[in-house]
Amino acid sequence: MVKNLLPYKCVVLLSDDIYNGIYSSAWYRRFGLYMTFIVVNVDEYEDLLSPYETTQAALSTAKNEGCQMYIFLVSNGLQVARLLRFGDRYRVINTRAKFVILYDNRLFEKNLFYLWKRIINVIFIRRYGGQKSGDDKNMPWFEITTVPFPSQITSILVPRRLDIWTKSKFRKGADLFRDKTFDLRNQTFKVAAFGHIPGTTKNMKVKSFRAVLGNFSGVETEILQTVATAMNFKCEVYEPVNADAELWGGKQTTGKYTGLIAEMVSTRADIALGDLYYTPYILERMDLSVPYNTECLTFLTRESSTDNSWKTLILPFKPTMWAAVLICLAISGSVFCALARFHETISRIKTEKSRNLDLYNKKKKIITLSMCPELEKLDPNVKYTMMKEQYNPPRFEGQAMGLYQFSQPFNSMLYTYSMLLLVSLPKLPTGWSLRMLTGWYWLYCLLLVVAYRASMTAILARPTPRVTIDTLQELVNSRLKCGGWGDINREFFKASLDPTTKLIGENFEV
Repeated sequence: MVKNLLPYKCVVLLSDDIYNGIYSSAWYRRFGLYMTFIVVNVDEYEDLLSPYETTQAALSTAKNEGCQMYIFLVSNGLQVARLLRFGDRYRVINTRAKFVILYDNRLFEKNLFYLWKRIINVIFIRRYGGQKSGDDKNMPWFEITTVPFPSQITSILVPRRLDIWTKSKFRKGADLFRDKTFDLRNQTFKVAAFGHIPGTTKNMKVKSFRAVLGNFSGVETEILQTVATAMNFKCEVYEPVNADAELWGGKQTTGKYTGLIAEMVSTRADIALGDLYYTPYILERMDLSVPYNTECLTFLTRESSTDNSWKTLILPFKPTMWAAVLICLAISGSVFCALARFHETISRIKTEKSRNLDLYNKKKKIITLSMCPELEKLDPNVKYTMMKEQYNPPRFEGQAMGLYQFSQPFNSMLYTYSMLLLVSLPKLPTGWSLRMLTGWYWLYCLLLVVAYRASMTAILARPTPRVTIDTLQELVNSRLKCGGWGDINREFFKASLDPTTKLIGENFEV
């Protein structure tokens, strides 16, 4: 047995009080300084389905250090069974390592069959009393058995004998940990898959010339087909429930998993086709094959994050300049309105007396058709015109005619704004004060518009700079929202030791 331990660099020794005495100092000295032992002593009342923190820490250390062998010398087989269930559920035991366990019938109950499809490099040591020899002493012997993998386990698991240890030697000298995956003897393995290009493509009707497993084809199905042929096993491919929505799936608030990961965690599937990456999130839940490809992942971002074409109309002036233009517009409109009303008041006072006198004189000159018989011979339209002129109030010099643009505040602001847009007034205002102000305001508007157009021409002639994001730090600084498919990608960033990458994971949207 010592020879079987020599090739290993790290071994886990787990025992109880009954077998703890086997590992004496002399036993350790036989292996020198080239082998690391992680020793765990369990109490007989310790529930190994929920072991102590020290036991969990030792098992986690053993897995992280890559220990290649576990030796469990525990007399209570129920404790060993619960420890294996715990180690498989929480991934603290490397199921691909080699195991040496004391034989116990409780290890072969039906609810533990799934373990012996994962832990196949295992031997069980069973002690027999033996018969008396010539010196009247019992000579015990040990039977070395293993699980019957790759034979199918149906309702009863019968261990297969490998060799017998007696009189300090093996009877056959068989290889205790031979490769059992070389020929799987046409076993059928359940394969969970869903459509994800280019790894797997789901074909509902049309089948291509490429290798097809069930309704699936693609790179991973071809790899699986090749492996199945080489290792001599069959594949039963199926699609998980609601795979189109769940995809790879993740962990829910209830602690249960969904999607493809749920099929592996719950042991419903033996193999999964999911184009999975070597990330801690995946390795904590299942074993992965040897990588068949290396991919460089990237984020898809917009072509330019400085595309501000919608701001073209306001870019020629700075915010302070726009504020000055608006203030000037408000002041100018108010001044125009004030001058218009002032001019209107002065004109009304000057013409009030002369207007009353002229109206009195005109009333005296009113003639009627009855007093002037000569008018009866005139055309009716001419008569109407003559009568209308007699009753129309006279217009005086300086009186506003037509639309008086700036007399109302609303009209004043409207026409002031129209001049800023180089729209001509329908009529020049009366009053020299308004005309002088209008002329200077027109000159201001021309200068402002020329400056605006020149600045806009320069902006349109200059191409928009293209901004690229080449590093994760630039992505964080851009404050763009990051997202992707599934919790797998989010956990990849959150589990990183790099602060920048971890910050992306905290803001990652699924």
